Amino acid sequence: MLRKTKKALSFVLSIIMIMSMFAGLEMTSVAAANIIASGTCHTNIYGGTPDGYVEWSLDSDGLLTITGNGSMETREDAWTNYWEEYSEQIKKVIVGEGVKNLSSGAFIFCKNLEEVQLPESLQRIESRAFFVCENLVSITIPKNVKYIEDEVFAWCAKLEEITFLCDSPEYVDASVFYESTAIKKINAPANASFITKDMLIGTALYEDKSNWTGDSLIIGNTLVALDENFSGDYVCPENVKNVAASAFSGCSQLTSVVLPDNLVVLENDLFSNCQALEKVVIPDSVKYIRNGVFLGCFSLKQIDLPAGLLEIGKYAFEGCTFTEIWLPESLKLLDDCAFSGCTMLEEIIIPASVEYLGRSLFNECNSLETMAVLSKNCDTGLGYDTLDDVYNNSGNMFFIPSDCFGIVPEQTTVYCYEASTMHVFCLVVDRTFSFDVAEYAEKHHSYWRIATSDISVELNEENKIATITQTALTEDIVRLTQKENAAVYNADGEKISDDTYIGTGFVVRFSDDQGNVTDEYTVVVPCDVDGNGEVTASDARTTLRASAGLSTVEGFYAMAADRDNNNELTASDARTILRKSAGLE
Repeated sequence: MLRKTKKALSFVLSIIMIMSMFAGLEMTSVAAANIIASGTCHTNIYGGTPDGYVEWSLDSDGLLTITGNGSMETREDAWTNYWEEYSEQIKKVIVGEGVKNLSSGAFIFCKNLEEVQLPESLQRIESRAFFVCENLVSITIPKNVKYIEDEVFAWCAKLEEITFLCDSPEYVDASVFYESTAIKKINAPANASFITKDMLIGTALYEDKSNWTGDSLIIGNTLVALDENFSGDYVCPENVKNVAASAFSGCSQLTSVVLPDNLVVLENDLFSNCQALEKVVIPDSVKYIRNGVFLGCFSLKQIDLPAGLLEIGKYAFEGCTFTEIWLPESLKLLDDCAFSGCTMLEEIIIPASVEYLGRSLFNECNSLETMAVLSKNCDTGLGYDTLDDVYNNSGNMFFIPSDCFGIVPEQTTVYCYEASTMHVFCLVVDRTFSFDVAEYAEKHHSYWRIATSDISVELNEENKIATITQTALTEDIVRLTQKENAAVYNADGEKISDDTYIGTGFVVRFSDDQGNVTDEYTVVVPCDVDGNGEVTASDARTTLRASAGLSTVEGFYAMAADRDNNNELTASDARTILRKSAGLE
C-alpha cells in the first residue's frame, strides 16, 4: 500500500514539475513578446480611427509589426523612419493586410533586418525603403505591387534572391538594386520585361556567364540583355516572347535584329547607341515605340514601321540617318524630339490620325525639304507666345496657337483651317515625293501648295504684264497661254524648267519657229512679293517692313504687294497677304 502511495505521489510530483516547466516557458514567451515601442505612420487629422490609419509596434524580440488600412506617410526627413532609435533592434518585419505602401526610407539602415513579410494589399514601395539592410538575404514582392522606386534595395550587401509575384508593374526604377552585388537569383513571372539590364549590371546574376544562354541573358521568357560584345546579326531565340528596356543598348557591333512575333512594346532605350545597327525587323503586333528606342543608331538608314503603330516616344529616332520614313495612318502620338538630329531626313508626312505632336520634333533636321501635316486639329506640347519663339527655340516646328503673332521663318508656310484652333506650319519646298502619296495628294490637295488646273493667266498687251491668279508651274503657263514656243525665264535671264514655280518678276517669252522672240510679258503673281512663286507669310513681312519704311519694294514686286491698288504699301496690304498665305482669302 505504501509502495502504491509513493508511486502516486511520484506521479503527481512529475506532473507538477512538467506543468511548472510549461508555465515557465509560457512566462518566458510572454516576456519575449513585450512591446517596447509603438506609434502611428500617418498624420491623423480626423481624430479617432479614420480610413488610412496605419500604426506600428516593436517587441523585445525585434519583431516590427505594421497594421492598418491605408498608406504610410513619408517623414519630413525621408532619410529617417518612425522607429529610427530602434533601427538596429529590428530583425523581422510583418506588414499586415490593408497597408498599401512602404514609405520612403521605411526601413532605411535597419542593418539587422533578416526577414520581411509583405501583404497582397501592397501597391507601392517607395524610395530607399530597404536602403542598407545589410543582413536581408531574400524578399518576395507581392502580386499587386505597381511601383518600385529608386534605390529600394540599394546597398543590401547580403541580398541574394528576389521573388516577384507581380507580372506587370507600371514602374521599376533602374537603381532599385544599386550596389547590391550579391544578387544571384531572380524568380519572376514569364513576362519579366520590367527587369532590365541597367538594374542587374554589377550583380552576381549578370556577371556570372553561367546564368546566360549563349550571348543572351533570359529571365522567364524575357530577353533582358544581349552581350555588348556581340557582333553581327541577331535573331531572338524561340523561347523569348518579350524584350526588356535597354536589352540591346550599347551593342556597338550589332548590325541587325529580328524581334519576336506578337511583341507589343519596344521598351525605353531598347537599341540606344547601337552605332552599327542597319536593320530591325519589327513585328506587325507592335503598337508602341517608347522613349529613346533608336537613339544614336547612326547606321539605321531604313526602317519599316508596323501598320498599327499608335505612339512614337521622345527621342525615339534621334540621330538616325534615314532620308525618309513612312508614318502609318494609325499613329496617334509623336512625342518630343522624336526625330531630332536626323540630319539626312528629307521628307515626311504626318498622317491625319495624329492627335498630339510634341516639341522640337525635327530639331536639327537640316536636310528636311518636304513635310506635310495632314491633321487639321491636333494638340501640341508647345507653350510659346509668338511665332518667333517657336522658330528660335524649336527649329522646324509647325504647330502654334491661333492667337500667336510674330514673324514667320523663311521658307515656312502657315495654313489656318476654318473651325481650327491651330495654325499649321508646313515646310513644303518641293512637291515631288520619292514614295507614293497619290492617295494623300488627292484627299488633301487643297492643303498642299501644289499647282492645280484652276490657275488662270491674264496677258495685258498694253503693259506687257502676265497676271497669274495663284501658284503655278512653268508647264502650267505654257499650257494656259495656248501659244507655241513659250518659255519662262527668271529675273537673272535663266531659262526655267517645267516643274518650277513661277514668281513675280519672271518673264514669259514667245518665239517663232526660227527662235526669234515675238512677244514678252513680265509676270506678276498677286501677293508674291519676294518672287519665289509662292504666297507665304514672308511676303507679308516684306510688305509690312516696306510700309514702315524699313525697306523698299519696287516695280513689279510693288504691284504684287499693293493689294488695294492705291499705289502705296500699307499694313492693310500686309494683312491681306498674310490671310492669303493662311488660306483665309
